[in-house]
Amino acid sequence: MWFILALLVSGMSAFPLETELRWIVRHIDGLPLPGLVARLHQVHEALAETNRAYPFLAYGTDWLAFAHLVLAVLFIGAWRDPVRNKWVIQFGLIACVGVWFLAMIAGPTRGIPLYR
Repeated sequence: MWFILALLVSGMSAFPLETELRWIVRHIDGLPLPGLVARLHQVHEALAETNRAYPFLAYGTDWLAFAHLVLAVLFIGAWRDPVRNKWVIQFGLIACVGVWFLAMIAGPTRGIPLYR
């Protein structure tokens, strides 16, 4: 059930990214993590500028959000009857492992440092 809730929350939070980041950067300046604070300010600025100039690019994150919501519905079956929906659990485990590989490859390609 927690996995379903995590998918729902992450899906719903992918729609208002600029608003969420604006709120976060307003409240993080006192944190003792200057690298993280600077990075979040940079991400917010980039997202706001991109949304101003090219709002259609946010359509991609809309589909990302939708995918999270659909996957949450998929896992309801596995929660209710895990034996009969064993393949859903296997799919979820494969996806959880796969996301690490994507992060390790795509992160550096996009200029996102692993550690700072």
